[in-house]
Amino acid sequence: MSQIPASIIVNVNPIPQKLLVNSSSGNPICEYNQTNITAIGCNGTVYWTDNSRENPIANFQRQQGDYNFAAKCEERGCIGPQSDNFRLIVYNRPAKPVIGISNNNICSGAGSMTMTVNGCIGANIKWSDGDTSPIKTFSNAGGYDYKVQCIQNNCESEWSDTAHGEIRQTPNQPGISSSNGWVICEYNPTNISAGCENNTYPVWSNNNLNNVHNSEEYRVYCQSNNGCRSHDSQTENLVVYNRPAKPVIGISNNNICSGTGSMTMSVNGCNGANIKWSDGDTSPITFSNAGGYDYRVQCIQNNCESEWSDNAHGQIRQTPNQPGISGPSTLCEGQSTNINTGCQTGSVVWKNAPQNIGSVGSYNYTAVCQNNGCESSTSGFTQTVYSYPGSPSITEDRQCGKTILSVNNCGGSVSWSNGASANAIEIFSQTNITAYCSQNGCVSSTFYSSQDVKANANNLILFIANDYGQSCGDRPIWLGASGCNGSVSWEQNPGEREGNYAKFNLTQTTTYRANCVTNGGCIGSKSDITIVRKDVPPTPVLATSVSNCQNVISLSNNCNGSIVWHDFSHGGKGVVLPVYTTSEAKLVFAECESAGCKSALSNGAFVSAINTQPSWQYGEAYCSSDQRTTYRNFTDNNPCSNSNPRNGQEFIASLDGVNIDYTVDPNSGDIAVTVNTNNTIRNGTWEGQGVRNGTSRQEGNRFFIGNPRVSYAGEGGVLVFSVVMSAGKCEGYTSFVIPHPVKTRSCSGWWIFETCRDVWSKGGASGSGPRGSK
Repeated sequence: MSQIPASIIVNVNPIPQKLLVNSSSGNPICEYNQTNITAIGCNGTVYWTDNSRENPIANFQRQQGDYNFAAKCEERGCIGPQSDNFRLIVYNRPAKPVIGISNNNICSGAGSMTMTVNGCIGANIKWSDGDTSPIKTFSNAGGYDYKVQCIQNNCESEWSDTAHGEIRQTPNQPGISSSNGWVICEYNPTNISAGCENNTYPVWSNNNLNNVHNSEEYRVYCQSNNGCRSHDSQTENLVVYNRPAKPVIGISNNNICSGTGSMTMSVNGCNGANIKWSDGDTSPITFSNAGGYDYRVQCIQNNCESEWSDNAHGQIRQTPNQPGISGPSTLCEGQSTNINTGCQTGSVVWKNAPQNIGSVGSYNYTAVCQNNGCESSTSGFTQTVYSYPGSPSITEDRQCGKTILSVNNCGGSVSWSNGASANAIEIFSQTNITAYCSQNGCVSSTFYSSQDVKANANNLILFIANDYGQSCGDRPIWLGASGCNGSVSWEQNPGEREGNYAKFNLTQTTTYRANCVTNGGCIGSKSDITIVRKDVPPTPVLATSVSNCQNVISLSNNCNGSIVWHDFSHGGKGVVLPVYTTSEAKLVFAECESAGCKSALSNGAFVSAINTQPSWQYGEAYCSSDQRTTYRNFTDNNPCSNSNPRNGQEFIASLDGVNIDYTVDPNSGDIAVTVNTNNTIRNGTWEGQGVRNGTSRQEGNRFFIGNPRVSYAGEGGVLVFSVVMSAGKCEGYTSFVIPHPVKTRSCSGWWIFETCRDVWSKGGASGSGPRGSK
């Protein structure tokens, strides 16, 4: 028996990868910094070159120098390669610096204070405000506290001790003010002051500061309690002027009458000075209006005012207004002058007085008003006295419908009592009227009474007088004229006359004219009327025929108008139709009407009644038809509209306009029928026994569906024909069911579709065409 050898499983562990050594605080570091030295990439034990196994080497801190690190990784007994050497550099910390200050405690504006750093040789500088410049310079007043560090190899020294510098505040340059300004009058003293700030005081060049009334010079500076002083102020000079002497007022032309000149007040004693009156005016004052005037005045020099002068009173007496003079500017001889006058103040004094009664001529009257020793200017009034014009004469011109009146011998303007102002006027009826002649406002008059005015002829209205005035054919016509207030005069010579009526023979279209003539010889305008002669239509000639189950009566000659039919079944009224049709027995007449003219009545045409129900008889068999139509919905969920019956309804179909055709199978002899409707095309098929070849034809509106020669083997056989029609979403079918005759025999013939009643019928004998008629 053979033995199975034992199996040995050997696990081969991978050699760890080469480690990466780094410092958590970067490289290099400062001596006061701690860092962690870490070997990265070992899942086992780390062996450093000094055989220590701590990883990381935590909180490593040393003085300045270079420090090297390397490590290996041991995993499952396998030791990897040693890492690259990691060199850590450690730098010393710079020494603590010292701040130096120059020009400490100076006054602002006197220079600048500086801070410098000592002990940072070769190192960078960082001030406590983040500035890195080696020197800080200050010029504004205030206290300044700063510390500084030295930075070398990114290692910072300790902060220096705080250094404090001070710049004292220098007061601002003051300004000088005077309470009453720098130019004053001797009677108006002033106070001098300076604008020094808090904690400062003024130092004056002149200490005469209060209630000053002499000319002085002033300069000042402000001294601070911290020992600093401002710049000197600008130099101000106070100027003090003397007061002018009190003036005196002089008056010229005092107590004059207004309108005769002016009164003036002038000032004495203001030599070279300005003037100010008590009403604020600054120039000599002149007065011209009546009244009393009281004034005082001052002299003003260098803005210094004198005392007010004594009050001066002047007077201007009121001159009265001109008198008002009124009256008529023109008169007629012998009328009163009617002159009126008056003064608002004082009394009237005439210079040229008026007369009481006017005589022909032109006069100028003048007057003044006198009051309080003053006299007004002169008023004047001119009045002219005219003589009366002579009386006018009136002449008349009698015309048709009016009389013209004219005025003669008037040297002025004419006016009439009816308001007219022309020399000649027209009157249209008997009138009493007066004409006036006016000249310079003086009027004479003449009275006139007119005779009756001759009447004007009226316009006529011409009309056709006889009742047969359609002017159809050659015939006499009577014309009448209405509205004439005299006698009628015809332009054409009438055949007969009766008053305002005249008879004419009309043989062509004619325009007749007439006018009215009054007894006074007045002739009216002509009126006219046009009579159109029309031809009489020919008498109709009637012809009869039968078509489509109807008697047709038409004309065999040309009417050239409308045909009016009379069968005396409409109450005697005619019916206008191009052709007359009827299925009843009728006696019919016709007449032709054109342009209002009618022909003579035609001879009568008699037609017999027509039977429109089909009935076909052949041999011993009688074949009839049964036609019904059923509609159904094309889609179940959309019912038909009202124009298409819904599912289940039945009605007799109207098949007008349906075209039918068929084809014959040459092998079986079956006939395929095609029906063309308005909307779609469907096929119908004849069903029966022994269907043989046949032909189709059409006569008028009848369609012949072949000659099938259908033979029925026994009772109960049927011949079915179906037609499918659609309209919109509705679809229906029509079935024509033809029952077999009761007798067992061969029933053959033509199947005919006729539009008289939309029914199917069968007729004709075996092997022949249709017989009889419908």
